[in-house]
Amino acid sequence: MDSIYLGIVSGILTSAILFVVVKLFNDSFMPWYRQYLYHGINISGTWHCHSALTQKIVLELDQNCQFIKGNAIVVKDDEHREEGRDSIRIFHVSGEIKDRFILLTMNSKDKKRLGILSLLMEVSGDGTVLSGTSSAYNPSRSQIEPHFKSFYRNESLAAKDRNSRMQEFNRQMEEMFSDKSDGRSDEAPTDTEEGGSSR
Repeated sequence: MDSIYLGIVSGILTSAILFVVVKLFNDSFMPWYRQYLYHGINISGTWHCHSALTQKIVLELDQNCQFIKGNAIVVKDDEHREEGRDSIRIFHVSGEIKDRFILLTMNSKDKKRLGILSLLMEVSGDGTVLSGTSSAYNPSRSQIEPHFKSFYRNESLAAKDRNSRMQEFNRQMEEMFSDKSDGRSDEAPTDTEEGGSSR
C-alpha cells in the first residue's frame, strides 16, 4: 500500500519538476537564445509623432528579437476633440519587424470603445526615424482612413516635422487660392474686350 502512495507522490513530483523545467526553458532560455541569434536593429524605447495640429502619439515599445509589444498613448488636442470623447486614449501595441520594415497593430485598452489602428513603417535615416502609413478606424465618420505618419525618438524633431508639414500645406493652399484669383483676373479683361468689340 505504501508503495502505491509513494508511486503517486513521486509521479506528481516528477510532473511538477518537468513543468518547472519546461517553463524556465521556454520563458528564460529560448528568449535569450533568440535574442542572441537576432542581429537586426532594435527599436525599443519611446517614439513621438505629432500629427498636424490635432493629436500627438507616443509609442512605448519593447522588442524581443523580431517581436514587438508595448503601449501607445494618443493625446487629442482639446480644440479639435469632439464633444463627449476622451482627450487621452491608451492602446495595446503588438507587431513584428523584418528587414527594417515594421508592422504594428494598436488596439484600444478600453473594451467599451472601438479603436484599432495598423502601421506599416520602415526604419529611416540613422535608425531614429520610423516613417510609413497608418490605417485607422475613424468613429466619428464610421470609416477607415489612411494617413502618413513619422515617429521620432526625439520629440523636438517630431514637432519640427509637424511644423514643416503645416507650412507646406499652407503654402499649397495659398498657391491654390492664388491660382483661382489669377483665373478671375484673367477673365475680367476678356469680358471688357468683348464688350468693347460689340460696341
